[in-house]
Amino acid sequence: MSNVISFKPDGKNPAINNVISYVAYYRSLISDNEIIKDWNALSWGGIYRFTRFDSCDNRNCNKPLNENFIDFAKAYIKCSILFGKRKEHTKALRVLKVLEFVLLDLVGNANVNECNHMVLDKCASIIYEKYTKSVSANACKELEKIINFLKSNRMIDLPHLDWVSPLRFKARKSWDGYDKNLKGHSKLPDIESILVIARIFAKKDEELSQRDMFTTSVVALLCCAPSRISEIMALPSDCEIFENDSRGIRRYGLRFFSGKGYAGDIKWIPTEMIPVAQNAVRRLRMLSKNARELAIKMEEGYEKFQSQILLSVIDENKYLTAKEVCEFLGFYREISNDYRRKIKGITLNGNVIKHQDYSYNLKELKRLVYDSKPKDFPWFDREKNIKYSNALCLLNRFQLNEINDTYNFVFEKPTVCLFSADIAKSGDSDKRFINIFERYGFNKKEVKEFKINSHQPRHLLNTLALIAGMDGFDLARWSGRQCIAQNRYYDHRNHAHMLSLMRGREIKVENEKPPEARLDDLNILKNGAVLVSEHGYCRHAYASEPCAFYPEKESGINEERFSRIHRRIREKAISDREEGHESARKWCEFHERIKIKEL
Repeated sequence: MSNVISFKPDGKNPAINNVISYVAYYRSLISDNEIIKDWNALSWGGIYRFTRFDSCDNRNCNKPLNENFIDFAKAYIKCSILFGKRKEHTKALRVLKVLEFVLLDLVGNANVNECNHMVLDKCASIIYEKYTKSVSANACKELEKIINFLKSNRMIDLPHLDWVSPLRFKARKSWDGYDKNLKGHSKLPDIESILVIARIFAKKDEELSQRDMFTTSVVALLCCAPSRISEIMALPSDCEIFENDSRGIRRYGLRFFSGKGYAGDIKWIPTEMIPVAQNAVRRLRMLSKNARELAIKMEEGYEKFQSQILLSVIDENKYLTAKEVCEFLGFYREISNDYRRKIKGITLNGNVIKHQDYSYNLKELKRLVYDSKPKDFPWFDREKNIKYSNALCLLNRFQLNEINDTYNFVFEKPTVCLFSADIAKSGDSDKRFINIFERYGFNKKEVKEFKINSHQPRHLLNTLALIAGMDGFDLARWSGRQCIAQNRYYDHRNHAHMLSLMRGREIKVENEKPPEARLDDLNILKNGAVLVSEHGYCRHAYASEPCAFYPEKESGINEERFSRIHRRIREKAISDREEGHESARKWCEFHERIKIKEL
């Protein structure tokens, strides 16, 4: 929505008038977003419920927000959806509900312009009592953000109100990591479970069921590059890309669209994992072939769609028997009496198919099938510009279900739960569904229980990359992470590794002369963030700023041996900048400044 002009308040108006103008502006704003089309609805897309806060049963409360507050809440959420970086804003709505509850209690009305310190402190107190420490801290931070928004848009009677959240939650960093066999950390996957999945993935296509093929292929992609499960599920069918790097080596990557505001990029796959990734993409493409072809036909419109189905049938107005209906939908029964019973369980577009003979002619049946397409068709993900016809993980209904027959004329998005249930902790043995480990006989009472979750491989790959010495900027970019500081939450190196890092460094003796920079020490440059002077050298990351106290007059660049080092470092920084390392730009400028001073 970059073409939408955001609301601009009038500094001369009272705060309440700016609130009214703000609501009127966003209420009149037309958007093609399906979630926010119906302004008067109490629930938007089943995600945002504008109901009151209830400390006892908040989830099931059906009473709408106060009439003086609900329109502001809707305008704020609509503004957040159109301009916010996050995909969902349920946290903001949760805080707005508490704010309305406290305003009614302390002020007697729900006018948001009447917020003050007493109201906000009471909100923080209620949030702290209702939620856990981490959730409370984040919610109060969201409340602080809302108040700053009201102040900046002149929607509050106290323009100098300076409220800071009293709740803080500091994540404790513990180095109690895994042992040498990568066991024992809740954030890291069970390696034996990963190896079990790998053994199943290594089987031939004909030895795997469609469910096994889907599950193992998704896990394989999660292990090829640090990804979120939502990113894998939203991959386009043409996600593969080949490019030559600066050394002329052909590289393989996947085009992806990251969550949490990072936008699109390419996840480059390590050389050893390229065959794994290619096989996984091939299998997922094979599984989604029928569903994607059906989506392509539907994209052409109803007239072309209905003319392409069953071309051999001349009379489309002829009414069909239950057997013919079943065969048209792709269900073939050996027992003739079983056709009607099968049709009873089929639903298209929310309607149960009539099981009596001659209930439909072919034309009517085609219309039912065509109308069964998803509401947001043809967009699988509108924000990422991915259509159903190009979705790598698109599936037919019940395609992975070994009990129900596949609906070959209905396609659906695969859900995260569909995948997670197959690798998570198994349920009781009498349940209908068994996970992939049980299907291959690994989960037995006398043996350990195998399980993983979809986010653990991401933590594992980040930790291994840090152990291998990957730069923080490169790790954040490879992971699709917008904030480099978030790398620390994925650092699960154990005590032994940290001790080995410390022991590997020389302890400086007081008054000892620093070692000189030697050419041999800088033969291998990981990046161009290196400072060299007559006194020695120090390595940095592109994410950091060049040292402000660097002794430029003592750079030694006039001497031949230092000049060669400076030139190599400068060329490395320029090369990295040209390859897309935007943070290398400031280092290029720094090295160029040193070069100019030499001249």
